[in-house]
Amino acid sequence: MNLDEMLLDERLGRKATILDKAKLKVSILYRRLSSKLKDTAAVISGKKLANNKQYEGAPRVLQEDVEAEPRRWIIEECVPACQILWSKNIYTFMCSDSIDKDAWIELEIDCLSDENKEILEQIKEEYSCYHYHEGCINIPVEGMGLSAQSELISIADRFVMQDVPSKYATVDMEYIYMSNGCYKIVDNPNYVPLEQQLANITFENWGLDIQEEKIRVFDPTLVTKSDDEYIDDFGAIKDSDSGIIYRSKFHYLKHLNYINSKKVKKI
Repeated sequence: MNLDEMLLDERLGRKATILDKAKLKVSILYRRLSSKLKDTAAVISGKKLANNKQYEGAPRVLQEDVEAEPRRWIIEECVPACQILWSKNIYTFMCSDSIDKDAWIELEIDCLSDENKEILEQIKEEYSCYHYHEGCINIPVEGMGLSAQSELISIADRFVMQDVPSKYATVDMEYIYMSNGCYKIVDNPNYVPLEQQLANITFENWGLDIQEEKIRVFDPTLVTKSDDEYIDDFGAIKDSDSGIIYRSKFHYLKHLNYINSKKVKKI
């Protein structure tokens, strides 16, 4: 029995008959067809842009993965603007979906450089920006379609090149040690009973991780190899000049693009 049939039993207050199940399937097919027809009509009228056939969408995708296959994860209205932002090392947090009335791009504020934060403040004076996820801001434009895509592009163009956000692009040795098994499991001193955690969930903190009763902590006695060996095993890259460890070649190359852009400016 699938979830739809279980919900049907609950709604009917009895075990669904074959006829009930048949009606349910027809209803589901009708809703799907109706949704597709509405989307098709919106594309034909220019109110929406057709998405790539491989489009899946997802709540959150790693930056490296989303840049590799943008049209698999992002609606067509947002793709060009996102690519402009990525080229400036601005990692997008989330984008609108095809079911939204207006197109928008969400950025994590602390992952912006000081200069880009100032630009964001200017943008906020012109657009009805709003907070949805904690620490982030949504930049919306009116409607969907080509005009929305064009306006998002003009917004993305206003931002400037910055270094990669350390929160997502870099790691420390302790993180690498633990990723390679150098940890022990102990009681969480800050643990709050699950019932209390669930009761404290609000719109503002929605999406925060649930605390576990047991946690992992670094155990230096389990370190058996050199730092360089652990870094190689993790797939990270250590910058020889700064000593900063970049999570992967993807993030390190983006950092180098930033360094090179500063050299070009000086010339």
